[in-house]
Amino acid sequence: WMALHGAVPVAATLRIETFSHEIAVDADAVTLSPGGTAVLSGTVRNTCSKPWPEGAGSEPLKLGARLFRQSEKGEPVREFRALLEGLPETPEDAVAFRLVLDPGELQRGDYELSIDVVKEDQFWLAEKGATPKIIPVVIA
Repeated sequence: WMALHGAVPVAATLRIETFSHEIAVDADAVTLSPGGTAVLSGTVRNTCSKPWPEGAGSEPLKLGARLFRQSEKGEPVREFRALLEGLPETPEDAVAFRLVLDPGELQRGDYELSIDVVKEDQFWLAEKGATPKIIPVVIA
């Protein structure tokens, strides 16, 4: 309405950067026997131009993974965590992780493992723009 009184409207572009990471693992897929376990090793890198949010509280960021039934997208059937020795600050920093998968008594079938960075009870980086690493898991 200020334009009616001689003001010139101004347009601005607001750029909101998302958070991102690159997660590399030593396997393209995982096959487990019922009651068996597997270990995924890999690295995580911070590929955005800013530090990841650490949120409130003293709990550190961790590598997290959620296991979903492939045929039913919804709530995860299991979650797993791995501690990170530190946080990568630049794309050149690769922080190693070791993630133990123990599906317990899950039924045989096809699953998807979604690997991401998590701040417990606060957020997953995927909620802030990052793309999780997805790996097929078969319990045979």
